[in-house]
Amino acid sequence: MRRILRISLLTALLMWAASACAGDFSLVEYMNIQNAMKPTFDAQGSEFAYLWDVSGIPQVWRASVLGGYPMQVTFFEDGASGCWWSPFGPQSLLVAVPADCKKPVQLWLVNLRSGERERVSEDTLAAHEFGCWASDGSRLAYTVTRKDQSETEIVEYRTDPRQRVSVYRSAGLLRAAAYSPDNRYLLIECVNSAWSCDLHLHDFETGATTRLNEPAGGARFMHPVWDKDGASFHLLTDSGREYLGVAHWPLDSAQFTWIETPEADIEEFAVARDGSSLAWCVRDGGYSILHVRNQRRGVDVPASRFPVGVARDLLFSNDGSKLAYSFAAPDRGHDIWLYEIYADKLNQATSSALGGIPSETFVRPLAVSYGVPDGRTIPALWYAPLKATGKLPVIVAVAAGPNHQARFDLVPWIQYFLSRGWAVLAPDVRGLSGSGMSFA
Repeated sequence: MRRILRISLLTALLMWAASACAGDFSLVEYMNIQNAMKPTFDAQGSEFAYLWDVSGIPQVWRASVLGGYPMQVTFFEDGASGCWWSPFGPQSLLVAVPADCKKPVQLWLVNLRSGERERVSEDTLAAHEFGCWASDGSRLAYTVTRKDQSETEIVEYRTDPRQRVSVYRSAGLLRAAAYSPDNRYLLIECVNSAWSCDLHLHDFETGATTRLNEPAGGARFMHPVWDKDGASFHLLTDSGREYLGVAHWPLDSAQFTWIETPEADIEEFAVARDGSSLAWCVRDGGYSILHVRNQRRGVDVPASRFPVGVARDLLFSNDGSKLAYSFAAPDRGHDIWLYEIYADKLNQATSSALGGIPSETFVRPLAVSYGVPDGRTIPALWYAPLKATGKLPVIVAVAAGPNHQARFDLVPWIQYFLSRGWAVLAPDVRGLSGSGMSFA
């Protein structure tokens, strides 16, 4: 009911704005602002695939790291929501369909040479979430969620011969996180709530699945990445502290050690397969501060090397020489950027159009805050129309869920209302992740 009311209210506002002021650009033009996201490298690191909505719906495209015009890979009627290149087979690409949540997500394996595709997921009525590829490309793992069951299931799909094997079932939300380099182990996330996540280790030799951490309660153990020797892994956790940090956990130890512990959440991190480099994003208000470390030299790349905005989808190439990520700012949509670690070269690899709207007409918000009765300060982003004077009508843009904070990226509908003379306040209301445990 609340969702229907929100949609009805937004529709009414859009109709009012359209009739009240003609403006220079229509709502359709703002909604045609393009985005390129979720990069994935091929095995050699010479190409990358990504999602791009240039056709009006996200599809998979591929491009050379050296530049040139990209090539469209998928033409699904409902678009695509993710793509993951095999780390070993250059012609195998896993694709998640559809682009939105109106239908259960299905997984398809696309042969880039022949164009043939085969369905990986078996149950067309169940929702599927891709987890991870094995390092040799011989298998992959994903989550199956069925409407009529209280459990979720981790399934392994083996490519030769083709077969599906049930790995683990449990109540709650499961995610297949990472295969060990020798494929003996699979790390599995068990999400209890937005603020609680356990980490399990499945042993394919014994068939046993064990929880690595003590009962999480109010802590998260998530996004593990194996080290090259398979004896340890990095992960994000906020166990015993206010914010998410990067930690290192040897398998033969019951304890982990901290690597990075800033006084803000680390939103994402990536480790090169050979351990040569580490990258992570720290949330600073609505911004993402990107950090890159050359671990062989023990040298950090200055954060000022990277543009200021919102960075997501961090991923190293297999040889560790390149870092891909998506980047957006209030005056530019998401595009794929490539950073060459050893050459210290940063390049915008895609160019998404802004719907024909001049970038200088987009408003960059101000970071503000206000107090609440329990004494806490609530951060927010304040958007005011260009050349605004006097009293203004204001829209309060409340986040849709725990993972939807106000960010310094380009939100088309907000920019549309700004062009019609409205102001917008986007607060980080209590309960949102990204601002520490006590903020929730």
